[in-house]
Order: sequence, then structure tokens, then C-alpha cells
Amino acid sequence: MLTGGQSTNLLLIPLYTVMSINAEREVLICYNDRMAYWYKIGLLVLNDEGTKFLVCEKDKNDITSDYIMPGGQMDEPTVQECLKNEIKDELNCAVDFDTLEYIGEFSDVAAGQPGNEISIELYQGKLIGEPKPSHEVKQVHWIGKEDFENPRVSPVIRNKIIPHLVDQGILD
Repeated sequence: MLTGGQSTNLLLIPLYTVMSINAEREVLICYNDRMAYWYKIGLLVLNDEGTKFLVCEKDKNDITSDYIMPGGQMDEPTVQECLKNEIKDELNCAVDFDTLEYIGEFSDVAAGQPGNEISIELYQGKLIGEPKPSHEVKQVHWIGKEDFENPRVSPVIRNKIIPHLVDQGILD
């Protein structure tokens, strides 16, 4: 323990290094020079019964056509601004920010990039308007807990998000 007047030789190692930014302005980060890492903000949108949630399917020419959470790379100064822009771009609707609630952070292998990892900071909220595919999203789907074995569902949703939602009673 350091107290006033003491000194020590500390080696400061950066937590991460920005490796690249792709055409969608997604930032590829390498943590401690180990694994490429994508950090995204996601929105959990449940159906009225709480049995299904909304996922996006991008074009098969994109990095992946696996089902992924709506949302995207945190390029804006706040989570709200990020979700506002990403949900408008992907689903052509708005987020009801009065309903926004933090769910958790989930990490796993990135969809379509088995050598990379993704971490999603997930929020639950309601949409204003009817979700429709827009820009880079080809289709939207509603999936439930039975989809944890569906190979089209991204690893982070299958392995981390669905089990958490079921365990917490968020998804029936």
C-alpha cells in the first residue's frame, strides 16, 4: 500500500489499443495485445408476451448474416445517442428512452469472426414505431428461448444473452 511521500516504479500498460475502424465505423480493439475485440451497445426489445425478442439479420456479404442484437458501435458520447442513431439506421424507428433499463454486459466469440471477441452492453427498451429493416439490416426476426440452439443466432446471444434472460425471468 502506498502512502503519502512514497514512490514506486509502476509499469503502465494500456488496457486496449484501437486496431482499425471499418466502413460501418465499428471499432476493432485489441485488449492487452491478445484478441481483437468489438464493443457494442445493444437494445433488447421484447414482444408484449415477453416470450420473444427482436434480432437483426444483415446481408450475407457483410461480416456475418447471423442474427445479432439491434444496436452498434459506441461512436457517440452517450448510450442514448448511440441507440438513437443505431436504431434509426437499422430499424427505422425510435427508442422510448423512458423505458430504457440496463440488463448487463455479455462477451463471446464475434459472429462471423471466430478469432475475435465481442462485448455487448445490453439495455432493454421499447420502440416508438414499427421496426422495419433499414440500411445494413436485411431482415428482422423475433426469437425466443428455444432458439439457443439455432445456428443462425450469434454466439453471444445463444451462449450468454438467452441464458441470462431466462435465468433472470426477463424472457419467458
